[in-house]
Amino acid sequence: MNSRTVSDATGIVTLVAANPLLPGDESIFEVHPTEPDFPYLNIRTIHISRESDRFNSSTNLIGMIIYGYRGATDFYLNNRNCKIGHILVKRSDEINHIQADTTHKKLFKWFFGQDLPPEFIAGGFAYQNGQWKYNALVFNTKQDIYHNNKKGMSLTEKQLLGGALSRLYINHRWQQDPNISVREIFSSNEGWQLFESVNTVVNPNRVDKVNKYGRVATIGVTNKYYCGDYLDVIRCWCCDGRCGPGNGCNCSGCMELDIENRRLPKGTLVNRDGAPASRSRIDGKTFYCGRPVLKRTHYCDGYCGPNNGPQCYACQALNEQTPRYKTLLNEYDYT
Repeated sequence: MNSRTVSDATGIVTLVAANPLLPGDESIFEVHPTEPDFPYLNIRTIHISRESDRFNSSTNLIGMIIYGYRGATDFYLNNRNCKIGHILVKRSDEINHIQADTTHKKLFKWFFGQDLPPEFIAGGFAYQNGQWKYNALVFNTKQDIYHNNKKGMSLTEKQLLGGALSRLYINHRWQQDPNISVREIFSSNEGWQLFESVNTVVNPNRVDKVNKYGRVATIGVTNKYYCGDYLDVIRCWCCDGRCGPGNGCNCSGCMELDIENRRLPKGTLVNRDGAPASRSRIDGKTFYCGRPVLKRTHYCDGYCGPNNGPQCYACQALNEQTPRYKTLLNEYDYT
């Protein structure tokens, strides 16, 4: 298999197939040791722990992505089984009572029931005051052979984690299916800038636009507009009934701003993941975004549409929400 390697000064390296969408090719995220004679740690699948808390843009979160323990990638620690690529995200205020000197050590102790051992290998991150951060010193210093003394994550580690959080965690998809392949994450650049750009997260002090209902709307982590008020016309089965405020579904007033901002053609909406979606040219009803975000099977090429076949979770939700956006679909054309 032809492949390309992307690396940087941190010792974290990604190996991906040159043509990752071709049948039989795989994408692998490799965690390289900083010293010889130690094994590479290979991730093929990211898994969000069922014990994680739901994303809420107004709540501070603390998280870790697990790479291994004592060089093993499938291990037991204090009678808890974990594998490489497992992610745990908890509300910071839910673990404050734990006795440890850093928040990430509290997270570890809450999950494993013991203090952090030096042989544990992980990456640390956080969501604080509307911004994703990756400067978690507890996991990212040279306390093991898979990290150097830099406090931040490597570029490729941020791409992997940002893609996983954007496509699996922030949109709550993990509660239906907690797994996403590395191959799927690296099939597009969605979410790669999650840890880089402050403009893609909610800033409560920034006024972007006012929607048709007169409500202030700001851009959330999905690059969609949200006003934080109740959704109009119908209540979604996939969210809490609010327009954002940082991710998920939006009201028709904020969807209008999405269309306006992107200058989308008539009949095109923006799904809850932030991807433009249009109705099938075959049946004229089913929304597809055309992204390679589905699992490849004998019956699916991995793409959402673009004109037939399975839909992604976000486009399924968009079909359920059609009554809310009926006027925009029938009348609105910004091109």
